[in-house]
Amino acid sequence: MREFDKAGSHLASFQAKLCEASLQEECSSPIFLRRLFKSRWIESLDNGDPDLLPLDVDRALRELNEEYGGPSSYGQIRYSKDELFWIGWFYRYIAYTRQVSTLLVYHYIKPDYLRDRYYVYHTQSEEWGFARILENLHLSEEDFDYNARLKRAMRNYYKKLGCILVDK
Repeated sequence: MREFDKAGSHLASFQAKLCEASLQEECSSPIFLRRLFKSRWIESLDNGDPDLLPLDVDRALRELNEEYGGPSSYGQIRYSKDELFWIGWFYRYIAYTRQVSTLLVYHYIKPDYLRDRYYVYHTQSEEWGFARILENLHLSEEDFDYNARLKRAMRNYYKKLGCILVDK
C-alpha cells in the first residue's frame, strides 16, 4: 500500500472536481462516471506523474466527449454535487493507495453503491470507509493487490490445464 501523499491528494482533488463538474453535462451521473472510469483519460491519471499531467477540468471534459464521439444525453439520474465530489475523491484514493487502475476499483465498487453510503461514509476516514466496503461486498485487500491477483490467475490457469499445484 502506498502512502496517500501530496501527489495523491492533488490527483484526488482534481478527479473530485472533474466528477463534480460532470453536472454541466447532459448525461446521467452513472453514465458519466462509467465513461470516465473506462476512458483513456483516467488511464493517464492512473499511470502518470501528477506534476506532468494537464489537470484542467474543462480540457478533461472536452477530451472525454471526443473519446466517446460527443456528449451523451442518456439517462436521468443525477447525483448531488457533494456526492460526485466524494465519489471522485474516494475512487482516486483507493486507486492511488492500492496502486491499481480506477477501472479495477470501478469493477468491484459501483458508483451507486458509494452514493448509497455517502451520508455515513463521507465524514469518516477513507480507510474506515474502504474497510467497511470490503466487508460489505465480501472483498479483501488481496482483490486490490496486483501480486495476489496474478497468483490467483496463475493458479486458475494451471488448474484448468490439469497441472498439480502445491500451494505454499
